Order: sequence, then structure tokens, then C-alpha cells
Amino acid sequence: MTKTEKQPRQRIELKFPAELLKRVEEYQDENAIGTRAETIYELIRKGLNAK
Repeated sequence: MTKTEKQPRQRIELKFPAELLKRVEEYQDENAIGTRAETIYELIRKGLNAK
């Protein structure tokens, strides 16, 4: 399935330390990513692919 195809999603609630959330938002701005959720998905994918 490609990145643009709709995938089933489950809602979860996460609490982030303020400094970590700040870094996520900086990454979002630097990479012109539309939403915080998309940013978090991308960062998780990159981390998982790095192993």
C-alpha cells in the first residue's frame, strides 16, 4: 500500500513531554508537513526503517 492510499486507522491518545513535542513541531515546520499526525507518522516510519 502506498503512502497516499487510505489505511485503516485506530485512535490512540499520547502524552508527549513538552520538549519532545517542540522538536516534532520544528520537524513539521522544517519539512512543510501539513499536520502533526502526519509528522509523527513520518518520524515513526523513519525510525522503524532505520533498524
